[in-house]
Amino acid sequence: MATWDDIRALAPSLPGAWENDLPGWKAFQVGRKGLVQASGRRIIMKLDKNHQERLFEARPTSSHLISPEPCDGAG
Repeated sequence: MATWDDIRALAPSLPGAWENDLPGWKAFQVGRKGLVQASGRRIIMKLDKNHQERLFEARPTSSHLISPEPCDGAG
């Protein structure tokens, strides 16, 4: 399971990606579009339809995956 530190290490390698701290959320964006957001132990990723389908085929419960560690220092 990815943690926010894993995402923080990988996301900047994407063209145009930048970290944006929003009130109550941590986020990476590409241009003006959200890529991944985190709050507490919840991480929300924007995936295209093909990647969504592949993820759900591999892990049918993946719509409810929770990070093993808090992403924002909160418990």
